[in-house]
Amino acid sequence: MLTEVAYRSGSPEAARRQLYDIERLFGATTGGAVEESNLHWGAVLAALGEHEEALRRAKSVMTYFSGTSRTYAAAAAYCLATVHHAMGDHLAALAAARQARDFYRSVSAPLRWARSLALMASIHEALHRIDEARQCRDEANRLFRSIDVDETAQLNSPV
Repeated sequence: MLTEVAYRSGSPEAARRQLYDIERLFGATTGGAVEESNLHWGAVLAALGEHEEALRRAKSVMTYFSGTSRTYAAAAAYCLATVHHAMGDHLAALAAARQARDFYRSVSAPLRWARSLALMASIHEALHRIDEARQCRDEANRLFRSIDVDETAQLNSPV
């Protein structure tokens, strides 16, 4: 999706504009298309600091896809984890990050698995759990290296 390009380039405001453009172009959608859009909106709004709306959209995605698409549910869990973490609700963030990590590990998606671990490390640090943070970060770095990805560029990257 076009918004991923803008978002990954570090411009969530550009991603927001692109999401608006896409919605104007395609009009109202229903069902899974709405929830896929909500997932992108959740990530963009979280990056813009609009946490309540990001949380609402990510929860909507979780509800819609929980029984049908574990991939979207895991992406929503990662989004929820980032939003809860930003809002200071670190225990909820950790639970959501673990859910994302467990899914990505189960389907052998090492980049997303590693990003989930890096997020968990940050959450553990916020909870002053230094040993757990170090373990998560070390495991994330091993995964990043195993797929020849610069881990330093990935530590704060969205899913």
